[in-house]
Amino acid sequence: MPQTNEYTIDIPNGRVCSWYVTAQTASSKTVELYTPSNRLVFKTMVNSTKLDNFGIGSFPTSEGGVYKVKFPNCKDVQHNQTLITNHKLDTVCATHVFGGEDSGDQDFQDVFLTLTIYLKKG
Repeated sequence: MPQTNEYTIDIPNGRVCSWYVTAQTASSKTVELYTPSNRLVFKTMVNSTKLDNFGIGSFPTSEGGVYKVKFPNCKDVQHNQTLITNHKLDTVCATHVFGGEDSGDQDFQDVFLTLTIYLKKG
């Protein structure tokens, strides 16, 4: 798999999203999310060796389309996704998990982002 520190996620308009970022590294790590029109949704910087420094927040999507997640000071980032469905098999939320690597040990836990996209609020 090629190395990357940027990912795209398709998020429909009218969704509610929550995010959580933490780190296990002494150096500062940045995570950014941009809308399809390249407006900054959030930017957070974390550094910790004890998982006690984190960023957290939520936002409604004001435009649908391809959002971009950036990890500007990570060498490589791995990504996975899981879906929660109701009994009718409709997707009610999608959670994207990202693990960032800043050096050569390949543990992918130097910075960690969880981004959840909910069908609706409440």
